[in-house]
Amino acid sequence: VLTQRMGDIRRQVAAHQDMLGTAHQLVKETSCEMDQAEDDLTVTLDKLDLQTREQQLVQEAEKKQLLHQLNVLSQQVLSQQVNEEVKQCLEKGETRTAASLAADLAAD
Repeated sequence: VLTQRMGDIRRQVAAHQDMLGTAHQLVKETSCEMDQAEDDLTVTLDKLDLQTREQQLVQEAEKKQLLHQLNVLSQQVLSQQVNEEVKQCLEKGETRTAASLAADLAAD
């Protein structure tokens, strides 16, 4: 009976060791999966950071282009106003320079 009991205990110990080995293997696999998931997340975050920075650079470039276009249009409007004022002055017989008219219009 004692020998049978010892055999049962050995089998139980072996079964528990198998379960522990399986559990250890699962922990190892899960750890590797978590490391891979962390690496994937880091790559994704880096890509998002790059995309965000790219969008910021595009927006800054668009803003600069719009400001440049606004400046050009402002200069065109001012030039047009100066030309109109010069024309009116000439029609009235006044002699004013385009520069003095531009200064007056810019002040307005």
